[in-house]
Formats: sequence, structure tokens, C-alpha cells
Amino acid sequence: MANSPESNPHFFGIGSFGYLVRRLLQLMIENIETRFTGEAVNFSQFLALVSLNAHETRTAADVARFLGHDAGATTRLIDQLEHKGLLVRARSTEDRRIVDLAVTAAGKAMIHRCAATAAGFHADLLGDLSPGELAKLMSQLSRLVDKLKAAPAEQSLAEAKRRGK
Repeated sequence: MANSPESNPHFFGIGSFGYLVRRLLQLMIENIETRFTGEAVNFSQFLALVSLNAHETRTAADVARFLGHDAGATTRLIDQLEHKGLLVRARSTEDRRIVDLAVTAAGKAMIHRCAATAAGFHADLLGDLSPGELAKLMSQLSRLVDKLKAAPAEQSLAEAKRRGK
């Protein structure tokens, strides 16, 4: 079909939107990890602390989903942060099966200390964009994130099945 997604280079293959987003993420992680080599935490540990501190995540399972890690890797990461005194585990008062994670004062200080490293990376990466270009990029990315957060995965799966995928 002439109008199929496979015929549109923006939607399929090398150079497509998905490819470019994935490749950008891979390269960003590789580059920012090198900036964190002098820090007391690595970039994944920093992200875990930031997500917990911002209440974006609450449990190990939340952190695993946020980072895209498996349960074992996340448990090791949390163990390391707990050993460094940067977070604590506490049994939930609402459901004793749940273990909540909380950033300690030392963890908050670590976030503050490492924020300059992360901000420097982003400034170097995005510094060639004008303020208007940066605002537009951030707005467009936020729209895409909001769209995906609003559409449950089950709805996306059902839509794919309706289209015969």
C-alpha cells in the first residue's frame, strides 16, 4: 500500500522517528555515564534517587520500570544506595507486602551535588539550540510523553489488533 506506515521513512527503519529517539537515548546514556565516573554514584543510581525524591517512583518495582531495568539489577542498585546511606527501605503502613523507598538527607545532598554534572551535560548537548528552539523541543517532547501516559498499553495493543498487526 502506498500509504502504509512502512512506506513512510519517518515511521519505519533506520532514520525513522523511533530509531532516532532510541539512538539518542543510547548515546545520551553512554555520554552522561562518562561524566558520572568521578561521582560517588553512577547515572542510574542518580536517576533512581531523583525519581524517588520527586515522588515519581515509590517502590523497587516503580524504580525498575522507570529505569527500564530488571528486578535483579534494580535490587542491586537499591542495595548499593542503601549501603551508601542515600536511601532507606520501610515497610508500607498501608500494605505490609509493599516496601517503600525514601531518599535520606545524604541522598538529597547527593542529588544536589550531582545535579550540576547532569545540567552540564544537558547544557553541552542542547547549547546550540536557541531558547525558542529549546522551548519548542521541550514542549513537543512533553506532548508525546503526556500522550503515551494517557493511553494505556492495553488500548495500544487492542488498536494494533484491530489494524491486523
